[in-house]
Amino acid sequence: MYKRFSVLLPWIVIVIVTSLCSVIWLPAYLTFNRKIMTYAGCTCIVINLIVIEFLFRLKRDIEGFENVPEGACIIACKHQSALDPLYFPYFFPFMSIILKKELSKVPFMGSFFKNAGTIFIDRSNQLGSIKEMLKGAKQLFDEGRKLVIFPEGTRVEYGKREPIKNGITALARKFPELPIVPVSLDSGKCWPKGSAIIPNSTVKIKFGHPLSYSEYKEQLISKIEDGINSV
Repeated sequence: MYKRFSVLLPWIVIVIVTSLCSVIWLPAYLTFNRKIMTYAGCTCIVINLIVIEFLFRLKRDIEGFENVPEGACIIACKHQSALDPLYFPYFFPFMSIILKKELSKVPFMGSFFKNAGTIFIDRSNQLGSIKEMLKGAKQLFDEGRKLVIFPEGTRVEYGKREPIKNGITALARKFPELPIVPVSLDSGKCWPKGSAIIPNSTVKIKFGHPLSYSEYKEQLISKIEDGINSV
């Protein structure tokens, strides 16, 4: 019973915090202004991160953040933990992220991600999802946003690798001059899938040097793969 509660506790915290934020930020959403709604959604996600880190005494060790260029770019990140989508609104308050469609149905949090400009993809319809992703990405890049993508397409156990999916390849070819920053982290040690958060943990997040399709062509995917697995 205790083990099950410890696994559910962070999710209970997220639902409570997001519910409170949905009331506080209601005036922002009533403006129907895309930029205001994005900042409100990202702020809510950051508050969730801060509360989770405070309750479980988690720390961050950041390396290479100076490698991230100004303006629009693609952030290609390793995905090991439910913590990962919470980090990037902290770094980039006007950003967007590509997530699986199922997360849009999470109470409260799904609506905040959606209003923050999140691109939700249906993994059962790869071709249709890529077309929608490219269309949404064009608008986001025109707004000067950072777009976060998890190139392996799913959470991967710490220390393991999965093949890079077609999404990052499609983005790189569609926007060949756009910088792609690989990000590696070890959040899977702190909050593994289906497990409780391990208190007093430190998550290392490493931002690599920018890459682009125009520079590396067919070598780009192997460069991204090495970059997101460098921690």
